[in-house]
Amino acid sequence: MGLLNQLFAGTAADAEAFTSASRPGRALPIGGMTSLEFESLWSILDGRDWDPKVHSLDELRSSESDWLFRLPAPFVGALVGAPAASLDGVAAAWARTEELACEPDEIRPVLIGLIELARDARTAGLSLFLYVSL
Repeated sequence: MGLLNQLFAGTAADAEAFTSASRPGRALPIGGMTSLEFESLWSILDGRDWDPKVHSLDELRSSESDWLFRLPAPFVGALVGAPAASLDGVAAAWARTEELACEPDEIRPVLIGLIELARDARTAGLSLFLYVSL
């Protein structure tokens, strides 16, 4: 059995009610990515080595079978403010991480989708959440 996860924009109430059956209107397909991949991206955007005291997602819910995280405002701000000219370098650095170990062209669409979702969420006054379920 693989991970079933969703990255979505919503309110705190949306996140609280979220289950594996939820189908949010503002979401990004992310395959089997977990919080660690996004924390690695945040450290790249921040220009620093990953530090769990700085680059951790906010865990809102945890059980034996599912987890819910909020992407903190500084991470969302880094996504929203990422200059277009830097995206190739960011995608290349993210692809080289141990968690992904892929080609930059494989992860670039996820990066672009994440930035677009972050900008959409900020404009709409929403937060970004990551739901992971076994």
